[in-house]
Order: sequence, then structure tokens, then C-alpha cells
Amino acid sequence: MTGADTGPKVATSAILRAVAVSSLCGIISTVQASAQASLAAHRPVTVADVIGLTTFGSQPHGSVPRDIDVSSPDGRFHAVIVKRGDVAQNTNVFSLLLFKTEGLFNRPTPDTLLTLPSSSNRPAISNVEWLADNRTLALLCERPGELPQVYTLDVLTRQFRQLTRHTTEITSYDIEPLGDVIVYTAKAQPDTSGYAAMREHGFVLRPTQFVGDVLQGAWYATIPSWSVPNQLLVWNIRAGAPLVARLPGPSYRSCDPTSVSIAPGGRVALIKCQRARAPALWTGYKDATLAKLLQAGEVPPEFALLNLDRGTIEPLVDAPVRGATFRWSPTGDAVILANAFLPLDIADLVERAARQAGRGIAEVDLRTRRVATVAHQDGLDVVAWNASTNTVDLVPGRYGLGSLDAPRVRYRKTAHGWRQVRGGFAEESLLTVEQGLNLPPRLVAVDRNAKRHVVVFDPNLDFAQLRMARVEVLRWRTRSGGALSGGLYYPPDFDRGRRYPLVIQTHGFDSTAFAPDGIFPTANAAQAMATHDILVLQMDDIGWFYNMLTPREAEAAMEEIEGAIDHLDSLGVIDRSRVGLIGFSRTCFHVLYMLTHSQHPVAASAVTDGKDFGYLQYLLFENAQLGAGNTLHEYTEINGPSPFGEGLATWRARAPGFNLDRVRAPLRLEAIGLSSVLEEWEPYAGLLLQHKPVELFVIPQGTHLLVKPWERLASSQSNVDWFRFWLKGEEDPDTAKAEQYARWRELRKLQQEQRAADTSATRQ
Repeated sequence: MTGADTGPKVATSAILRAVAVSSLCGIISTVQASAQASLAAHRPVTVADVIGLTTFGSQPHGSVPRDIDVSSPDGRFHAVIVKRGDVAQNTNVFSLLLFKTEGLFNRPTPDTLLTLPSSSNRPAISNVEWLADNRTLALLCERPGELPQVYTLDVLTRQFRQLTRHTTEITSYDIEPLGDVIVYTAKAQPDTSGYAAMREHGFVLRPTQFVGDVLQGAWYATIPSWSVPNQLLVWNIRAGAPLVARLPGPSYRSCDPTSVSIAPGGRVALIKCQRARAPALWTGYKDATLAKLLQAGEVPPEFALLNLDRGTIEPLVDAPVRGATFRWSPTGDAVILANAFLPLDIADLVERAARQAGRGIAEVDLRTRRVATVAHQDGLDVVAWNASTNTVDLVPGRYGLGSLDAPRVRYRKTAHGWRQVRGGFAEESLLTVEQGLNLPPRLVAVDRNAKRHVVVFDPNLDFAQLRMARVEVLRWRTRSGGALSGGLYYPPDFDRGRRYPLVIQTHGFDSTAFAPDGIFPTANAAQAMATHDILVLQMDDIGWFYNMLTPREAEAAMEEIEGAIDHLDSLGVIDRSRVGLIGFSRTCFHVLYMLTHSQHPVAASAVTDGKDFGYLQYLLFENAQLGAGNTLHEYTEINGPSPFGEGLATWRARAPGFNLDRVRAPLRLEAIGLSSVLEEWEPYAGLLLQHKPVELFVIPQGTHLLVKPWERLASSQSNVDWFRFWLKGEEDPDTAKAEQYARWRELRKLQQEQRAADTSATRQ
């Protein structure tokens, strides 16, 4: 039984039992089922439950969603990927479902075309595309024990055919609608031929070499292993062997092979590439964020054109890509760009001023490279180009995140240019994921024009039987007047007259999403933590984002955290002496800054796989960042001049690593990947050498956004246990955790000794 089938089959089984009352056995069975359901209704949600949640789309939790509604060109079919974590097997189970449009509003039943488990960090099924015949799906699949390859699947005959047989991992692909041309990216095979001589005679490190690579035996690397570009291969199936594209070409420093999109006809493709330096004209744009990036030396990508016959690349549009989306014309000789910066190399002064002022919508003719403005309007994603009406559809959004069932903005190409026409909604029925703060995700069919909305697949009915924390939007202000929001998770038996411990998850909040562990699956565990009578606040990080890459970033984040604590304290719902903080990725820096610079007491803390912008990270990573072509000097943007000579003074005041003597809260650090141990070493060693309560947990083969069930369980459940221990003095009676608690009790002794020493020093 697949994860996709579990919900509906359980529900159907329950109905059948309820109506089978013609025999005593049927009555007994129904009574027993009701009793079991009653008991289940009192069981609190766990981290394992959250990992087992069925979600839609192929990408990991926290990534941009893909493969949720891939409709056939004629609109008759809808392909959807669902996935769930199988904690028992330590796999993620992926299923490819097919819905027929004609049945969406009349007892829809998904047809499970394919089910595959993944024991790696990669999806077992992804990158779903329809071919022009309206019956063949192309997809990237990873069968057990094999590397990902491109396959096709005939939805009528179920013929499953492997197209590629590449010797290294294929990470992405695109296919021409007729299926004749495939462009795919694959991991490059490292050249280790010189390793024997290097072992025997030694070798000199290159100035840009990453020390983590050296320690792990990746000696060949001239640039950090984490930035080595994948190969891009072009394969005309009728012509023979794949051709390696000549990236990045003479005009660019680098290209993103995963961004390739083939034009209808299979002769060219769109790809995003970066120059070594931004063109001088780009400083003419008035966008504040873009100006800040350019001033810091960052070079945003631009759209380029890849010739699939020759494997060569050349510029297409002399403008940065930030938040833009595109759609090919039905013939493939033009492309529409939306929410895009438009090139400034034009003679018309009025048009140039409009392009400088904001983003717009434009058509680019591939033959002449002429850029024709459709409208000076931003904040729109282009989602369709209708061949029969020559009309493009756009919806509110950017970065391709616009909702397909939103009202459409339409432009039609006429003999006199582009004209806006009456909008409305999508002309065909759509599948979309419906979810909310307290509503698990389910698939619904939407026809806005006919005003129809039907749940077609609800795989998470069992969550209704669990004791869940109620989630509400919380709003507060900082002392500087900034307005913030977040999601507040209330314990299931919340008592308004009681003050609770509080844990703040500092990274990411989406008020439209069901996120029982937070927006990101690493480290966070809001629902499971709340069931242990802890209030959990999932913070929106949009406030500090506007101060990113400035000396104000950490101070702004600290103000937001302090403001949340003060606000909840004023409501009388938290015990401010029992506040915990969780940092992940970028907000590790913010949590460590809070621990070393805030006057607000913190009772416990945890940071996972992130930057602290300290002295040691600067020494370990800055040269490698330069080797990777990153011109953005983040460490000096935040801390001031390089930490040598006079520049050390500002680092001494700002960087958390120089202020670890101020830390009073026990700290749990988590490193994902062996090189991440280096990343977390300064706060770990700094506290360890001061005999302060600290531990470093390592997940050797994880990814930044954890994917494997056991790794997610280790990360999130350990944080649940950690904060229960420090904020409530509770220990899980599970005997398998005995060593964990023995270790933490020793840390508590260190904390008590620290407090005694602080008290003694105060008295003196």
C-alpha cells in the first residue's frame, strides 16, 4: 500500500465497517474501531507523525514546490507527485498520481501510475513533463540502488522506458515536446589521476582551496567541491551520443545548468548565466535591493541563449534576472519575460526611464533579439501562452510562486502590438493544494469560472485523530517601531491563566501553510514541542532581511526576538525566565548574537548548520568563497574591515565568537555534513574551553534541508528533548535515551557551577 493510497483506503474501510451491522461480528468490529479511534484522538502528535505527513510535489519540505499539477497539453490529464516519510524503513516514498479532468468534480479517483522509495537525499520521482502526444510523461526517476536517470511513461499502456544511462548522477533535465532532444545536467567525474603522486610527494594548497575538501581527501579541487558546476549535456536522440555544452562560454563566468528550458522545436534553450562583472548600465536601475547587491560586488544572473546544435552560448537580454518568469511562444521563436528588468540600451528616453523605474513584461524575438515592451507592470508571473488566441496569462506573484487559480491578467498579441484584454480565471480546471495553519494539505480541484471547488484527494485524514497545537498569527512591534508577525503554537490544553515556557524558531513563517515543524524540516519541531506544554513561536524573518548584509542585521534580528518575548510576557502567557531559541542556517548568527549581546535572559538554545560570521569561519571560508567566484564579502559587510590590525576592534565588539564569555544559556550545535563541523567549531570550542554547557551533534551525510526520516528524527526530536530538559526539567522515559540524559545532567552541573561562580563574583 502506498502513502498516496493510505488515507482514502482507511476512510473507505471505516465506512464499510460502519454499515456492516447485519451480524454480531460487524457490530463488535465497529465498537472496537470506535474505541481505538477514541484512544487515538488523545494521542499527542509526534515528530514521527510529522515526518509521515503526506505532502504534494517532488521537492523537499522548504523548497520551491514542483510537480503538483502538471497538466497535459490538451488538458485531459493532471499528473501529481505525492510523498511521505517512512520512519520504519528510513525512506521517502514517492507516488505519481494521474487524474482525469472529466472526473475531477464527479467522484474523482487518482490512478497511481508509479511508486518508488528513495533512501538517498534525492527524490525518487521528479521533473514531470508531458510530451506533445498527450499520453507520454517524461520524468527523472531514481530506482532503488541506482542513480537518477530520465525515463518516459505511457499513461495508457504503463510502458516505463529508460532513456538515459549516464554514469554519474543526473540532477535535472528538460525535454523537447516531441521527445527528440534532451538537455540534462550531471555530476562531473572528478579527476583523481594525480592522487598517488600527491600522497607520495605531497602538494601545495591552492590559495582558493577549501580546507574541508583537503581534510576529506578532495585534493583535486581548484574551487570548493560544493561549488563545482555540473556538466550540461545535449542529446539529440536521433543523432547519436550526447554533446557536452561549452559552458560558460566567452561572455560569462558561470551558468546554472539546472535552469535550462528548451524552446519548442528543440534548436535553442534558455539558461541563466553570470558575468564576471556587472555591466555599468545596470547601475541605472532604481530598484533598492538590486542597487545594494551591485554596490556590494554581487553580479545577478541574466538570461542567455544556448544553441543546442553546437552546444554554444551567447547573451540574450542585457538585464539582470531577479524574480522573473518566462514562457516560450508556441512556435519557439520568441519568449515572454514577466516581472523582469528590461535592458536599458535603448535610444527612447521615455521608455528607458520607465525601464529604470521598475520591472515589466516584454517579448524577446529570438531571431532579431528585439525586446518589445508588453507593459510596465511588476509583481506578475507569466503562466501560459495560448496558441489559439495568441494570448499570455499572468497571475500575481514572482519567482514562479504565483497561484494558478488566482485572477488572470491577459495580454494579446495583435498586428498593432500587445494589448491588454479582459482577464478572468484559468480557462481549464486546475488542481491546487489547499492547506492552512491548522489544516493539513489536501488536493482540490478548482474551476473559478464555474464556481466549483472540490476536494479530490485528502491523504492526511489521520491527523484529525491527533492532539494538535492550535496555531494563530501573532503580531508585535519592536522597540524601533517595526511590525512583525509569526505563528504561535498553543499547547492542546492551553490555559490562559498560566505562564508557559517559550521556544522561538527564528527562521521563516508562512501564514498560508500547514507547517507542523516549521517552514524548514531541519531542527524545528513546533507541533511536537507544543504538545509538551511549551508555547512555540515560528518567526517571520522578513524584518531583519531588509538589514541583511549590513552591521544592523544582527541588531535588527535581536530587536525582533526581544520584541516577541516582551509582547508575549505582556499578554501574561509566558514565563520569561524559561525562553529558548532555535537558529537555523542564517539565523544561527542571530541566535548567537542574542546570546552574546542581549540583556534578555535565554534559558536554552540550539543552532543548526549555519553561519556565525565569526573569526574562525572567516579564515576557513572566505578564501574558498572567492575561489567559487563569490564577490560578495559578507563577513566584512557585517563586521567591518578585515580582522587584522585596527579592523579587529569592530570584530571584537560584534562577532559572537569574541564574546562567548557572556553566554549563560546551554547551547546545542548541529553540524550537517562533515565540513560543517568546521563551521560550528568556534562557538563549540569557545564554550567547551570555558567549561560551559555545550554539545555538538553531527549528521555526517545529511543535506541542509534534511530529507531522510532518521536524520529528520534525530535533528527535530533531539531539540524537543533538549528544550524539555532545560526549560521544564523533563526527561523522556525511553531507555534508549539514557545516555543522552546522562550527558545532559553533566552539562547541568557545569551550568550550576557557572551560576555559583557568577553569584560569587557579584558578591565580591
